[in-house]
Amino acid sequence: MQQTNPVIVIPAYNPTKQLVRLIKQLKAETDQPIIVVNDGSTKETIPYFQEIEHEVTILTHPANQGKGEALKTALLYVYLHFDSSYGTVTADADGQHTVNDILRVSKELMENPETLILGCRKFEGKVPFRSKLGNQFTKTIFQIVAGKRISDTQTGLRGIPYDMIPVFYDIEGSRYEYEMTMLFKAIRNQMTIKEVPIMTIYEEHNASSHFRAVKDSLLIYKEVLKFSCSSLLAFFIDYGMYALLLTITDHLVLSNVIARIVSASVNYTINKKLVFQSKEGIVASALKYALLAAALLLVNTGLLSLFVGQFGANQYAAKILVELLLFVISLFVQKTYVFRKDKEIEKKQKEA
Repeated sequence: MQQTNPVIVIPAYNPTKQLVRLIKQLKAETDQPIIVVNDGSTKETIPYFQEIEHEVTILTHPANQGKGEALKTALLYVYLHFDSSYGTVTADADGQHTVNDILRVSKELMENPETLILGCRKFEGKVPFRSKLGNQFTKTIFQIVAGKRISDTQTGLRGIPYDMIPVFYDIEGSRYEYEMTMLFKAIRNQMTIKEVPIMTIYEEHNASSHFRAVKDSLLIYKEVLKFSCSSLLAFFIDYGMYALLLTITDHLVLSNVIARIVSASVNYTINKKLVFQSKEGIVASALKYALLAAALLLVNTGLLSLFVGQFGANQYAAKILVELLLFVISLFVQKTYVFRKDKEIEKKQKEA
């Protein structure tokens, strides 16, 4: 089947004249279908939607639901109303993406119909400090957690293959965290990700952005925070029992093994039900977790014995150091292997 030009999707909340200008420029350059989602915008911005209503398909949320929900509304519409020869290109409504860059990502998706295409900014020139710092911090955290480097994890310009729409539609999150979770989903599904360099544009220092620095950042990092809290609780249980048993038995290895078995049981339960919300059967996930726990225990005990026995480190300080070293490894393995919750792509739904 010949690959058809992707559907362009633009979520819009209280847009400015930039949205109208972008649509006019796109229509002048391409005949690709365009979907604009009015995500509960105020009455004052309705004239902007009225200017483009004869040129695009407009989907409307009665109230603001967030960028993630707007994207999911559009993805579902594409999946139900277009055939599998179409992909989807998402772009922002605030002028951050040029027509040339949107069409470049579209072309890349047509040439690579099974690949997630990311239009990645270079963050050069006059870029607001908070945006440059935020991207650097986010991509560092992402690389630690996901084990893959992506130069622009927060880009809104993306080419999404048609067959991945059911997977990306079934993602938790309604605001900006949705786009970060999409990247995690792609990696868990062993999907190829290709970066396409695009211009870095910030109109009026990105004043039109609806990104809430504190609240949305917490949402983006919530999975890491949940895992950190779970690991911290397990550490306190582990360290408390280790210290108690070491005082009673004065046996380093025995104390470490018993403490780790108890803390691992608690950690498994919390991570399965609350952190990763895995639907995989208990037997399968418990077996994988047990293998991971056993491997970590061997490494943990080996390093602990090395630091204390060979280097003469304090037994209690060495325990803390070893736990910190193994934290990142544990997070990555649990997220990508133990509690991998993605199912195979579901069959196409019948059009209502």
